[in-house]
Amino acid sequence: MLLASSLKPSLLADSSTGEITGGFRFVSPGFENQKRWKVEGEKAQFLPGDEIEIRPVHGIVYGRNEPDYLIETEWARVHQTTKDIWTDAPVKIIRGNTKVTGLGLRWNTGKKTARIVSQVKMNLDLGEARIQR
Repeated sequence: MLLASSLKPSLLADSSTGEITGGFRFVSPGFENQKRWKVEGEKAQFLPGDEIEIRPVHGIVYGRNEPDYLIETEWARVHQTTKDIWTDAPVKIIRGNTKVTGLGLRWNTGKKTARIVSQVKMNLDLGEARIQR
């Protein structure tokens, strides 16, 4: 289940637009209260169809309760029922010395899968040697 488990205290909602400012966060607990993933942004807007649009997006996928992957994009929509997170904006995924960038993201948190849609580039920092594919 997708949980909007913590909203920052500075949260301000505009009832005419459904927009929330001041910070927004979704956190999904894993086994034994360990975090599985977290998505947060400065603004969020509730949309029809059980979706929330978040801007800008800072996502973290956890491994053993420690940050494992960082995901950043200008905006994304979260479907509360299916746990899908998607965007057509530029995306950056970082893990250790590896950075993957591209255009668009389809992330299914329930199935633990993520796919960058197009224009994918991967940079590995191996010290002095640099590989770009």
